[in-house]
Amino acid sequence: MLCAFFFAADTPDPHTTALTYGTNVRLDCNISQSEEEAVWGRTTSKGYQLLYAGLHPIRATDANNIKLSNVNYSLFLYSATIEDEGLYVCTQAPRTLASYRFKVTVNSEIHIQHEGHNLSESYLADKGEELQLHCVVFRTREIPVIEWKVGNWTKKSGQMINSSNIFIEGTFDFRKTLTYVIKHDTEIICSSYSANNQSVSLKISTESFQNSGIYMIISDNYSLVSLSCFLAFLRFQTLRENHLLLLN
Repeated sequence: MLCAFFFAADTPDPHTTALTYGTNVRLDCNISQSEEEAVWGRTTSKGYQLLYAGLHPIRATDANNIKLSNVNYSLFLYSATIEDEGLYVCTQAPRTLASYRFKVTVNSEIHIQHEGHNLSESYLADKGEELQLHCVVFRTREIPVIEWKVGNWTKKSGQMINSSNIFIEGTFDFRKTLTYVIKHDTEIICSSYSANNQSVSLKISTESFQNSGIYMIISDNYSLVSLSCFLAFLRFQTLRENHLLLLN
């Protein structure tokens, strides 16, 4: 992971700095020799949150990815997420020693999953097989509208279901589940509509020609091996008989 370092600045309202999602960050605060207790706090859209007073964490459960160094009073953020955005200020009354404001850059991803695994572009299934597929949107800043498209049939969030072999679960945690009974070869597309529109497709095939070909090759190889073994056995028998004749 990348690690970004920010050094103390005498400004109470700094410019916003962009951080990549998952970045490790160190916010430095060089405290002065004073009896006054130094304080780290964060201001977000939800209000002010006191993080550290002295060397003691405040409400650590609300900031479990934040650690403090007691050497130079640096604040460490591990794997920054959207929840870590805001204005961070280090104060030692009556002075503001350091302040940082940053916004997390999110690179979202979309995947079609089956049984916890991301599927590639194609999937081999049996006719009549019931598949439960999950369209999962990772690392998104806002709740997306997720759309499933099966052949010529389309289902967006909030629409009615009008197909006997398709069932849609509601969206939660940016995931929409499709239960689909395979009737024939088809293409399934999952799309996410938000600030960053994305889509992923999956071609489902009910044919097994490739597998049949593999079995045929295996069968042919087995036949060749068997024939080779048989010929080797005949040569051995011939040599054995010739050897016996020489002995006699």
